[in-house]
Amino acid sequence: MPASRRTDPALQAIEDELLALEPTAHRPAHGTPRQTLEGLIAPAFWEVAASGLRYGRERFVEILLECASRPHDERWVPIDVCCQQIATDTFLLSYSLWQGTRLSHRASLWRRGTAGWQTVYHQGTVVLPVATPA
Repeated sequence: MPASRRTDPALQAIEDELLALEPTAHRPAHGTPRQTLEGLIAPAFWEVAASGLRYGRERFVEILLECASRPHDERWVPIDVCCQQIATDTFLLSYSLWQGTRLSHRASLWRRGTAGWQTVYHQGTVVLPVATPA
């Protein structure tokens, strides 16, 4: 990631807060209730998944509940994290994510309202291994 994409030090606390919310909003812990997920996901939310499929809020919540119904065994390791303020109370959190042996680039748009943070958009793009010339 270019040096210009580093988080402004004034936004570091927001980056930390949003990065802590990312797993809950996109890979909930075992047993996370629907109410918690719905509180973090804006009504107009949509996602372009790493698979290329698009999901609206309701289908996304259903997928998250399926994930939350079983324990996870792979670690998530975010790298190259960057938080940018897009508008008043709206922030873009971008990062690369190692999930086991899979690398993807992620971007989430978060909005802070009176009820707290909600994600309004998320995209994940799988990074394919680069073939070396023969």
